[in-house]
Amino acid sequence: MKFSDDEIARRLRLGVIINEGEPQPVYCLPEDELRLTDAGGREMLVRIAAVAGRSALVTYRPPSDSSQGTVHETRPDAAR
Repeated sequence: MKFSDDEIARRLRLGVIINEGEPQPVYCLPEDELRLTDAGGREMLVRIAAVAGRSALVTYRPPSDSSQGTVHETRPDAAR
């Protein structure tokens, strides 16, 4: 699915484009890989490995990297 330049600009103002402009929220399964693009055009491939409460374990890698990815745990509480 392709979007107009105006629609892409509007979605970038939201922070991150998922899968080249798929409407948010985007639903996925643990084995699904999501392509995230930020306002600067940087991309990462992200896979949700596990969710427990408000924490998520994700793997991520640049799109050109063919490795399995890097494990990174995100915790909303950690920023407090």
